[in-house]
Amino acid sequence: MDEIKRHILIVEQDQVLRDEFIKAFLNAGYNVQATDRFQEAVAIVREGNTKRRPFDLALMDISDKGQLLIANALHRLSDELPVFTLRDRSDKLMIIDLLNQKRGEFLEEFIEMHVKAL
Repeated sequence: MDEIKRHILIVEQDQVLRDEFIKAFLNAGYNVQATDRFQEAVAIVREGNTKRRPFDLALMDISDKGQLLIANALHRLSDELPVFTLRDRSDKLMIIDLLNQKRGEFLEEFIEMHVKAL
């Protein structure tokens, strides 16, 4: 039986970083959807919830209070959706590097920890 792939939403304003995240997550075996607009992210999560294919993780670029409010809104749309927020470019590059090295177990642990907390 095939393993079910995790469904990841990436919200990143920097086009180069967004493309690198997409490539790294796909390389690591995840299903990926990405946007650079926070309001669109809310619509994407809603759509995923109604299609019975909710996201397993939202990875978000947070650089101001308004974006933090959007992250909270995403979480309210689905109590089961862990939202992993990133602010620093170096943290983003580290995650991309770890995924490219097939060392993304920290994300699996983050998702599982969130599921157990529910």
